[in-house]
Amino acid sequence: MTDDTEYIVITDEEGNDLECELLDCISYAGSEFRVLLPVDGDSAEPEAIILRENADGELEGFDDLELLDAVFGLFLEKNGLK
Repeated sequence: MTDDTEYIVITDEEGNDLECELLDCISYAGSEFRVLLPVDGDSAEPEAIILRENADGELEGFDDLELLDAVFGLFLEKNGLK
């Protein structure tokens, strides 16, 4: 049995590292997005993190709530969760 789980370490604005499991890659509106889940989350209801890949291939956050909802909706559909 092979564990194909991929992990990504992201750094927040304050320089803190957060290890996340890569749940999926979503293409939408000409952009690539990564859906991540923090692995050391101590919340009863973990929250996914969605980041967009910029032109340099780096992941970045974004503030467009409609875009966030659209990408998360595609993630749910793609993974049979909706």
